[in-house]
Amino acid sequence: MVAGQSKRVGIAAASHAAEGLPRTATHALRQGLLNLTSCLLFIFFACAALGCAGSSPPHTQAPAPTPTAPPQRTPTLFIAGGGADADGRLASAFLSHVHARGEGPAQLFIIPTASGVPVESGQGAAPDFRAIATRHTVGVIPLHADQPVRANDAGFTDQILNADGLWFTGGDQSRITHVFRPNGTRPGVPGNVHIAGPLEVNASTSVDSALRNMLEAGGTVGGTSAGAAAMSDPMITGGRSEQALLVGVEGGGVGVAEGLGLFPHALIDQHFFE
Repeated sequence: MVAGQSKRVGIAAASHAAEGLPRTATHALRQGLLNLTSCLLFIFFACAALGCAGSSPPHTQAPAPTPTAPPQRTPTLFIAGGGADADGRLASAFLSHVHARGEGPAQLFIIPTASGVPVESGQGAAPDFRAIATRHTVGVIPLHADQPVRANDAGFTDQILNADGLWFTGGDQSRITHVFRPNGTRPGVPGNVHIAGPLEVNASTSVDSALRNMLEAGGTVGGTSAGAAAMSDPMITGGRSEQALLVGVEGGGVGVAEGLGLFPHALIDQHFFE
């Protein structure tokens, strides 16, 4: 009985041992595959990291800069009412509208014709513009009211024609028309507002013709006080604001005459509260 039981126990133990061998081998195989996979992943990421650190990025050519187109030139009037320009804001605003015809600096000329002291007026305005117009050249055209014959001077005519910007100083607007348009283009009837466009009227002098051609070519014409009033047609020549409103032109509350006609759409008043 004991011998038989021992025999059966031995057979069961052998059977269990035979069944346990495959399970142990399978476990070992799986563990080995996991270890191999981990090693391969480690090697892959290590190589990738070393490759990124040791290699330089591919060279790419920077795009060529897009050339900046020059500002569009259009005929421009810069009309300022009058007053001092102590902080230079008026000059800066005007210069922002002055553009050169080519790649070189813009040509700006000051015309002190309206002033009773044109030499001092031109010499006083030029440094103010030069201090701001660092990319422009600034000059003075000494076209004075006491020398109207010089309105046909070839040198002045050429300067105006080739200018990119012209600035008329203050003073008396009648001095400007006396030099530029001494004969006018129509009967000087006060209150006559029927006038052709600024580029359609017949030029009265060489500088007047050059002024209109310069403007038509995309130049900028600016002025303050009398330099502003002269641009319209009709042009205010004198009077006071309250009399202009209460009495009007026919009652003598305000004087008018023919102006340059660069702005024929309305009268231009300056120093309105004076």
